[in-house]
Amino acid sequence: MRPSSPTRSTGDRQGLAHKARATLLGLALASVAATSTTAAFADARADELFQEGRKAMKANDWPGALASLSQSYKLEPAPGTLLNVAECEMHVGKLAQALEHFKQVEIALPTQDKRRGVAVERALSLASRVPRLVVKLAATAPAGTEVYRGDTRLEPGATVLVDPGPISLRVTAPGRRERALSVTAKENETTAVLAEPEALDGPAAPGPVPGLGPSPSRSPASSPPADSGVQASATPGNGKRTAGFVIGGVGVASLGVGVVTGLMALGKASTVKEHCDPNLACDPQGVDAGSSGKTLSLVSTITVAAGLVGIGVGTFLVVTSKGKSAPITAFAPVVSPEFAGATLWRSF
Repeated sequence: MRPSSPTRSTGDRQGLAHKARATLLGLALASVAATSTTAAFADARADELFQEGRKAMKANDWPGALASLSQSYKLEPAPGTLLNVAECEMHVGKLAQALEHFKQVEIALPTQDKRRGVAVERALSLASRVPRLVVKLAATAPAGTEVYRGDTRLEPGATVLVDPGPISLRVTAPGRRERALSVTAKENETTAVLAEPEALDGPAAPGPVPGLGPSPSRSPASSPPADSGVQASATPGNGKRTAGFVIGGVGVASLGVGVVTGLMALGKASTVKEHCDPNLACDPQGVDAGSSGKTLSLVSTITVAAGLVGIGVGTFLVVTSKGKSAPITAFAPVVSPEFAGATLWRSF
């Protein structure tokens, strides 16, 4: 048999290589076309859902508007869509989510965008309305005690922003039965919970719901239900004293946050000086630093003011906890350069 010519063999290989490249190019072009078609369909569907949501908003159908706009944002995550989502959340009572989304819009949009001003205004109006939850472990809680809200573990002593309404908590510990707690969060209020798992010998009789809110009246000389998960005492001023320590602790934490964010704001101010000329013409890094610095400065002002108020109210409750306990309401101002509001505490 006559061997193949080297020249012919090389040509065959080159032809196969050209065909392979042509095939791959065709597949790539088809993939790009398919991707473009899918993206175009998603954009069209997102716009359709956005228009449906806006129409529902004009009709004051806030739940329906929220459903349509949320789907639109998933298909096309635009800041303008998120601004409308947050507006709907605010109207249906999802205040914590709305506040978070307004802050995201503020960060995403440039300073000169009018929609950013709307987001800032809405965030400031919600700052004092959003309920806050603080979980404390009871003094008798064993080592390893943890508190969960759904699947999220809550850090003892940390302040968590929540939506108004009922909140279900789970308290667990090694070797103990899980305890279920239920509290109701209210606007303009901080709810404090003392948590402890079930006793070793099984469930205890249900006790009062812990927190800084109305609780069932009980004779000062009576004892709390055995192992109710709430620390109580026959001393009349104990409830007020506990509330004072809790509010004071929250105030100290808030003050710490204010100091940290204040230092961060100073760092942003330094960046602005480096990236902006005397006429305030800034490069992109300077603009971003200025926007972030403004937000950090506002957060610092609010948290420092709230921290000082909390420390003052907590100290007052502890100092006046001796003697006969009586309901005390503290109505304290929260002030910043762009916002003025108030926070309400009540202890029984």
